[in-house]
Amino acid sequence: MKKPAQEIDRQGRRHRATRACIGGPTAVASAMVLLAALALAACATKPPKSEPLARAAYEQANDPFEPLNRGIFTFNDTIDGLLFKPIAQGYRYVVPLPARRGLRNALGNLKMPWSFVNALLQGNFHLAGAAVARFIVNATVGVGGLFDPASRLGIPYVDEDLGQTLAVWGMGEGFYVVLPLLGPSSLRDGIGLIGEFFGDPASLAADAANVKGLQAIYLGLELLDAREALLDPYDQLMAESEDPYIAFRSVRRQNRLFKINNGRVAAQTGADPFEDDMFEQEFDADRPDEPQELQEPQADGMTPPPATP
Repeated sequence: MKKPAQEIDRQGRRHRATRACIGGPTAVASAMVLLAALALAACATKPPKSEPLARAAYEQANDPFEPLNRGIFTFNDTIDGLLFKPIAQGYRYVVPLPARRGLRNALGNLKMPWSFVNALLQGNFHLAGAAVARFIVNATVGVGGLFDPASRLGIPYVDEDLGQTLAVWGMGEGFYVVLPLLGPSSLRDGIGLIGEFFGDPASLAADAANVKGLQAIYLGLELLDAREALLDPYDQLMAESEDPYIAFRSVRRQNRLFKINNGRVAAQTGADPFEDDMFEQEFDADRPDEPQELQEPQADGMTPPPATP
């Protein structure tokens, strides 16, 4: 069984990769409109307390808009197969592994300021300090973040987002929703995603630099790296699941619960919710040509050479 903290890092990048698969103003604006409309509809469709069985089933599924969500899920998968997956496959085929690894390290380091902000808002000063230390070490000794000496020094990767912060503050998950182009989410995480788009220091810095197209390039690189990281897990889950929609919903929910509790979910249940081969893509130095090696830095500081953003 994997250490909980290790899986937080590994799965943290999975979640961020899913979120980042299509980033940009249009997608975020669409998410805002959809979340607002669904929030109003959810209030109207929830079974009354006079129907306890129906209400219990409704709350357990937490997916009041499943028909709509399934349609969006199919739409996203179609667009991905026609556009984003081929681009990611081409990127993996053309760009050498060291270059992909360097990009992933750099993008990951640029996320440390946002993780610092959220760790601070959560009152987790240990993670906040780790985020600052990791950013400084990798930005300097790691040549702008292209390399990851911080992990070798025992400084863990920190992946905290606004959705986790809202959960720590006591906000409920809200209904499950599949956002157009952005993928699986929830009302709480959708709000967090919107906040991140407008508050991520790296994105704000790119915009403030006033260099034409810099923010678009940053978002594009995030998208490219994120989709490449998901090539194998996505295909495997789609191929092995009788109902991919349910499988993605389940994995996503467990992932978020695990992250919000900083790994304590596994300890409480006695099982690691990510003890699934789909996510076990360990780096093997003897097989450098295998794409699976691009993985998240480990919380114990022992990073597989491929760190994720």
